[in-house]
Amino acid sequence: MRKLFNIKKNLGDKIINVFNTHTGGEPTRILFGDQLSLKGKTIGEKRDSFKKKYDWIRKILMREPRGHKNMFGAIILKSKKKDFAIFFMDNEGYLDMCGHAIIGISVLLNQIGKLKDKKNIYYETPAGKIGVRLHKNKNKITIINFISYLLFANFNINTSKGKIKGDLCYSGNYVFIVKSNKKLLIKTLISYGLEIKEKINNLRLYDSIKKRYFKISLVEFFHQEKPQVYSNFVVFGSGQLDRSPCGTGSCSKLAQLYSHNKLKVGKRILVKSPIGSLFSAKIIEVKKIAKTDLLSSEITGSAFITSIQKMYLEKKDIFQKGFII
Repeated sequence: MRKLFNIKKNLGDKIINVFNTHTGGEPTRILFGDQLSLKGKTIGEKRDSFKKKYDWIRKILMREPRGHKNMFGAIILKSKKKDFAIFFMDNEGYLDMCGHAIIGISVLLNQIGKLKDKKNIYYETPAGKIGVRLHKNKNKITIINFISYLLFANFNINTSKGKIKGDLCYSGNYVFIVKSNKKLLIKTLISYGLEIKEKINNLRLYDSIKKRYFKISLVEFFHQEKPQVYSNFVVFGSGQLDRSPCGTGSCSKLAQLYSHNKLKVGKRILVKSPIGSLFSAKIIEVKKIAKTDLLSSEITGSAFITSIQKMYLEKKDIFQKGFII
């Protein structure tokens, strides 16, 4: 196969080769990064090394004029522990986990012949080990060991629209889930989501399972359309709205429903995105750690390859590092 990554030492004339996929409408721009010089033993340490040395690559790939405000990306690396190692990025920075990207990456790897007829594959991510199951339909993927748990139920926040109550969950990222007002416009939800995110992240919150303080990455607005069908509006980054139903959001939704006795193990729900695409989700197993229910779940969705691109960067281009409006 031709080189997927061709880059010189510093910003100058160069080409970056990427694949693009979409999962339920949400993009993933994928770079094979084995030619990068990254330090660290774990994928989290390598992600941090990338952030220090190559963050300009993230800006080039995510931001205008080569990307856009709602672009999402992933770097694929070789792994000694699993089949591949992956970390994730958006226009604001980096995330520990992303379900829609895992689905898009798995479809890509399968269709370009990287999986060697495997039925299950496993990834090393900053959030830990994640597995997927392949289907005869090459566009369909099931994430098979998605871990989640509820941290704080009925968590109150004072906002510009009054006091709201939601649930704080972990599913590879930290997610605040709150019931939405269907009358609010998408632009209003985005700005409101950013306000909620900022207010929560100004607090000092502790995860007793992970033994660490944390900040949320996602705010998930939802409403129930009918039994076992939920609409998701997930805000993240610096104002991105997930076009997919959101993998980590869907997994957190399972933890929320189970903790409120609204969902049983093995019972499937459908999660609907703002554009109508669907993920199916169900709890496979529940274990107790201290007083916390730790869920292992499955999320199923579909993805498609949209393009293979050469990103050209010329020395005289004043917007090599990209911009956001």
